Amino acid sequence: MKLGIVGCGRIYRNHVQAARLVEGVELVGFADIDKEHLRAAVEQWGLPGFTDYQELVDAGAEAVSLCLPHSMHADVCVDLAQRGVHVLCEKPLATTLQDADRMIEACDAAGVQLGVVFQHRFNDNSVILRRLIEAGELGDLVLGTAIFQYHKAPSDAAYFAWRGSVQGAGGGTLANFGVHTIDLLLWLMGAVSDARGYVATLTMGTEVEDTGAAVLKFESGALGTIAATLASSVDFESRLCIAGTEATAWLTDSSRLEVRRIDGRRETHEFEGLLDDPAFPTKAPYGRGHIAVLADFAAAVREGRPPACDGRSARRTQAVIASIYEQQRLGRAERAPV
Repeated sequence: MKLGIVGCGRIYRNHVQAARLVEGVELVGFADIDKEHLRAAVEQWGLPGFTDYQELVDAGAEAVSLCLPHSMHADVCVDLAQRGVHVLCEKPLATTLQDADRMIEACDAAGVQLGVVFQHRFNDNSVILRRLIEAGELGDLVLGTAIFQYHKAPSDAAYFAWRGSVQGAGGGTLANFGVHTIDLLLWLMGAVSDARGYVATLTMGTEVEDTGAAVLKFESGALGTIAATLASSVDFESRLCIAGTEATAWLTDSSRLEVRRIDGRRETHEFEGLLDDPAFPTKAPYGRGHIAVLADFAAAVREGRPPACDGRSARRTQAVIASIYEQQRLGRAERAPV
């Protein structure tokens, strides 16, 4: 599969490194309207660069990694789909559910695959926990707790340029930053029937929220909570607690999974050593899931099947967050459609 990367900002390096490690994927070049970003990518990786992504497609890209600001995802994805190009989109899928639907419908109509990068689903400890849940090792799930804390300085204006606006990012700590932790909670606990919550901007001075909290009811009857903030003094924390009638599991960042069973047995899985690979340098909170995401996406294109995390799966996570935002817009925390 010949892969191009559109957007050479913060996250594109993960896609480059993954492409160099996944068999059957050939990276053919980059596209970015920012000439400085494009020049840096071309010089670092020695591949062609284009200021127009259509030229990247003309150069042979069969699939594209979309690493653009969120508000640009929908229009570029729809255009690529109509050109017969498969799309692997960074999270979140779009800034609105309407745009997410446009992307899904365009890819369906064109017969191309739409994958979304929720790479934490592919981290080793996440996969182990999912298998334990599916095997009934935790018993009936009763409560899922998602905590996300991140310290961002209000003075970091450059970082929040487009990320600080609703139009540019779609949302703040829930939609952009803590979304990986929220997505894992839903991936592990199942479909949500009700969502109620609040968001607030307490310290950042941005249009988007820096703090959010919510309570969920899952279709299984289990309950869940979400607590996320960018205003914490903690540098970074992403933690899940999944409580079942037979065992409880704690998932910390991408490095540790601990399971405590009702009969006293415990098991711990740690993966920090895997983060030292010089071919894919990363941090423990991020993990190396981009490699598995791209490998699955390439296999999906080759086999003509949806990726493990496709547009519809990503839309379900976005819908839960959107329902919380809608409550805030209406000024009440009532039952919201999910």
